[in-house]
Amino acid sequence: MHKIFSDLIENAGTSFFSLANKKATNQNTFNKINKLNAKQITNIYQNIKVFNSYLATSKVDLIKTNETKNIKYKTYKTKSLYEPVANFSSIYNELVENHYLYYDLLRHKSVNTTDLAIIYIHGFSMRNYGREYKLFSKLINSNKDLSVYATQLPYHMNRSPLNQPYSGAYTFDSCPLCSIEAIRQAVHDISQLISIIKNKHKKIIVGGFSLGGYVTSLLATCDNRADLYIVGQADSDLPTCMNDTPVCPGLQKNKSIWTNNKENFQSLYEPLNLLKHKPAVKGSKVVSVAGKYDKLINYNTVLKLRKFFNSKYNIDYKAGHIGFLLEAKPVLSKLIDAIEHEVKN
Repeated sequence: MHKIFSDLIENAGTSFFSLANKKATNQNTFNKINKLNAKQITNIYQNIKVFNSYLATSKVDLIKTNETKNIKYKTYKTKSLYEPVANFSSIYNELVENHYLYYDLLRHKSVNTTDLAIIYIHGFSMRNYGREYKLFSKLINSNKDLSVYATQLPYHMNRSPLNQPYSGAYTFDSCPLCSIEAIRQAVHDISQLISIIKNKHKKIIVGGFSLGGYVTSLLATCDNRADLYIVGQADSDLPTCMNDTPVCPGLQKNKSIWTNNKENFQSLYEPLNLLKHKPAVKGSKVVSVAGKYDKLINYNTVLKLRKFFNSKYNIDYKAGHIGFLLEAKPVLSKLIDAIEHEVKN
């Protein structure tokens, strides 16, 4: 794709998401913690491991079933066993909708078990999985030995608190401590899901794009049980990405509250910087996917992520964040090649 055309798509797409996400979070919800400075936040995390694997299983409830011509859909719910830091616990306890992990299991109707499973992690402000389910169905129809687990990240979809202005808003425009804890919980919940399904499949792939890519990269610093980690549209520096993002107007609006016009914004989110952690997986397990013309993700810091993991599979496409949809077919072909080489052997 030509860069000029890519930029047109990128600008139109970011304008659309900015409009869809224009309503800001009411800061009264977080007034106990939204003025913590960088030093205070650093002190909260200095004696704990920010990201951890969760190796135990939990009780899972089937809450809904559905099917199409060839695909079975089952929606499951389980208690998120993540534990917030003490400073955040009272607010977290009030956000009861977010206390549960939801995921959909998609599988071909002709099978009850599969050797291969993919845990898919969606992006920021996702409202539903409609478009993605069409892709998942195509993948499953072409490979019946595949199960797809489509997760719901903290504060998204069924996990949206009552007064949240839109799906996922609290992830970014709540306050720094809530954002850090949202990502911590996301990593924990995916690790918890791995524990739930680990003995049901021979091979497990974890991956996502945009926010899902960031969560995957941070999961790869604490949980090495998956066979492949697909880090799509994510770089090594989530704090800077948040600072620059146009798709969450509430975050930009509230910067002055959180920084008091004195602090460096990124310093408030230091625990989310990938380079402050250490990889827990081999480079052969990591696939990085990035757009050369991406305006939301800095390609130079994508290169830092690739160096951090020494990733074996690095897939570039000539489009931006939004334009990926037009470049998805060749990217998917390369992803399948990586999967077949590393997972199916």
